[in-house]
Amino acid sequence: MTATSLYSLQELAECARREVNIRKRVYPTRVANGRMSPRKAAKEIAMMAAIYTAIKTQLDKELLL
Repeated sequence: MTATSLYSLQELAECARREVNIRKRVYPTRVANGRMSPRKAAKEIAMMAAIYTAIKTQLDKELLL
């Protein structure tokens, strides 16, 4: 069974959006504490934002069908 059969695209998009917000809130502290580089933090946030965008784009396409 795949993740997309367990969860709707809407649920996956919402989860990814929440994760982006969590990373934006948590990573600055990790950077300040030296546990994460600014470059790594920015990359991780950008990648999760890209995941959100990809899922949301797919969801929007399906809603148009």
